[in-house]
Amino acid sequence: IYFCLRTGYYDEARAVALSSRVSNQFAPLLTEWINTGGMVPAEIAAAASEECEKMLRTGDRVGRAAYDKKKLLLYALISGSRRQIDRLLRDLPTLFNTIEDFLWFKLSAVRDCPGGAAPIVMNESLVPYTLDDLQIYLNKFDPSYYTKNGKDPLVYPYVLLLSIQLIPGVVYLSKETGDEGYNIDAAHISIVLADHGVLSEGAGAGQKMGVMDAYAEASSIIRQYGSVYLRLGNLQVALEYYAQAAAAVGGGQLSWSGRGNVDQQRQRNLMLKQLLTELLLRDGGIYLLLGSRGAGEEGELGRFLTDAKERQQFLLEAAHQCQEA
Repeated sequence: IYFCLRTGYYDEARAVALSSRVSNQFAPLLTEWINTGGMVPAEIAAAASEECEKMLRTGDRVGRAAYDKKKLLLYALISGSRRQIDRLLRDLPTLFNTIEDFLWFKLSAVRDCPGGAAPIVMNESLVPYTLDDLQIYLNKFDPSYYTKNGKDPLVYPYVLLLSIQLIPGVVYLSKETGDEGYNIDAAHISIVLADHGVLSEGAGAGQKMGVMDAYAEASSIIRQYGSVYLRLGNLQVALEYYAQAAAAVGGGQLSWSGRGNVDQQRQRNLMLKQLLTELLLRDGGIYLLLGSRGAGEEGELGRFLTDAKERQQFLLEAAHQCQEA
């Protein structure tokens, strides 16, 4: 049953549980866990937690070999109990051979409490294991612990992204030095996360970061990557990344259709004009943005500023900046 669940074969796990007399008692709990996506009712969680307690009491009396470790793992998983999960990992530190197995168990055990706060539970054994608990646990260790002092540099951002610490994950990738080009990954992951509007959920436990800060951080990573092309004189590619950077600060894909909130739209427009001005004032920038006739209809500027008056106003503001400089 464990190996079926671990590899995503939920129907097969349920079939095995139902077909064996050994797991008759476990089958309805497992079925509920699968059907509810892990968010089992309180009575199911309590039954699974009680079963954990029974096994652990037996182990205390007779010795740990008296109970099946995988059975304990499965009941702890269904209980979603912080106490059972912490005790399992404390008593059986070698239960998982790989970080992937360990993270699978932890992520499967997380109870995503609506509103971000765990409900008040009087019974300690029923206090749910939350995403915050997981993030706090993972953050106890330095990045070097995960990367084996730099030998496996991608393991740490992998852990961060899997535990929904999205901003710390892409920031780490963007700052990772070496020839592997992880800053490329950071920029493109940032674009995807911003477009899907999930960055606000991914600051990580203990990170006092607002929604706008998260989008601004992602936008900065994309913009920095675009500026590499600007320095190389590839204005066309720089433009695409700059547009994505502006979209990110505006809330992602929604910002292109004007469906973001007012503040995000304002932020997007400000950054877009700032970055377009930066491109305009480069060699080849006028040709790129305004076209061969320099009127604006043929160039790339029309993609972003569709209104002729808006384009004219943008050019006047850019001209004023040149005068002031």
